[in-house]
Amino acid sequence: MLDKSEYTIRPYTSNDNAALALMWNESDDQWPGTFNEGVPMTEERVRDWMDKESSLVRLVVEDKSDGCIVGFGSLWEDSGDKDTCYVHLLNVHPAHQKRSLARRGVQLAADLIREGFEGLRAEIAYLSLGGSNALKIVYRLINETGAYRRARLGLLIFLQVDGEHKNSVLHADGLQRKRTPHMAWSQVGSWGAVVNPATGRAMVAVGASGEKRVKLSDWGVDGGHIFYYNRVVLEPHGSHEMIAYLALVESLEEARRYRCLAANK
Repeated sequence: MLDKSEYTIRPYTSNDNAALALMWNESDDQWPGTFNEGVPMTEERVRDWMDKESSLVRLVVEDKSDGCIVGFGSLWEDSGDKDTCYVHLLNVHPAHQKRSLARRGVQLAADLIREGFEGLRAEIAYLSLGGSNALKIVYRLINETGAYRRARLGLLIFLQVDGEHKNSVLHADGLQRKRTPHMAWSQVGSWGAVVNPATGRAMVAVGASGEKRVKLSDWGVDGGHIFYYNRVVLEPHGSHEMIAYLALVESLEEARRYRCLAANK
C-alpha cells in the first residue's frame, strides 16, 4: 500500500464498485466521445466489468478525507506475449487533477503476483514537464530476487486525437499507414505519431530508453495506436527504467520535432 499525504493508493476490492461507478460518471466528459457512451455507470455494471476482466493488478486512489475513490488504474498481461504487461486503463477524477496527484503525477506501484512474475515489482509514473505539453512516462521494473530475470516492458498507447480513431493515420520516418480492416503492425524507429486527418492534429510518442523499439499498431476499426517496448535482462536485485514521451501537437510537422527526445532521459 502506498500512502501520499491526502491519498492512499491501494489494491481494488469489490467493495469499491459503487464508488468507482460514481467516479466514472463524474469523469465521463473528460474522455473523447465520453467513457460511458451515454449509459450511466452503476455498481452492478462495474461489478460485471470487474468480474469479466482479467488484470494483473487493479489499483484505486482513495481520498483520505472522505473515503471517495478518485482514481483507478489497471495493469494487463499481453495475451500475445506472456513476457509483456502494460497499463490498460488510467483515470483520475477531474476535481483532483489539479491537486497533489496532478503535481506529483500519478504513480502506480504493485507486486506482480501472477505466476511467472513473482519477485518483480512495477512502478509507473506519469510526469508533466514544466513549460511543455509533453508527458514523460517512466516505467520501472524491479527484480527483488537473487536470480537473473528476463522480461519485456511495454506500453500500449491507445490514442484518439480529438475523439477520432476510425480514420486516424499512423506515421513514422518514411512510413504512413491508413486504416485496414484487420489488425496489422509495423516496427519503426524510436517514434511514431497518430494523426486526425480532419483536424491535422497529432499525438506523438517517443521512446527514450533501451532499444527504443516502437511499433505502429493498426487495430482496424478500433483505431491506430502505438506500442513501445524494451527487452531486458534484470540482474539480481537490479532494475530497469523504460522512458517514453507523449505529446499532443498541432501538426505532423510539429510531431517530427519531438524525435529529438529519443536522446533524452
